[in-house]
Amino acid sequence: MSGNALHPGRSVLSRAMAVLDAFDAAHRNLTVTEASMRSDLPLTTTHRLLGELVPASRERADGHQF
Repeated sequence: MSGNALHPGRSVLSRAMAVLDAFDAAHRNLTVTEASMRSDLPLTTTHRLLGELVPASRERADGHQF
């Protein structure tokens, strides 16, 4: 757990799920900033998690959106 975590005690898995949950039928493509806002996570955390999740799902980032 990071000392500057917005939600102390939140696991990496719960943060990753929050990022994934930011995407839905109405929000299929999001910028990192939009995903950060929708998941209530810091921009840097969202960027890092998307960088891990996108290659794992074999999806490609399209420009500045995921």
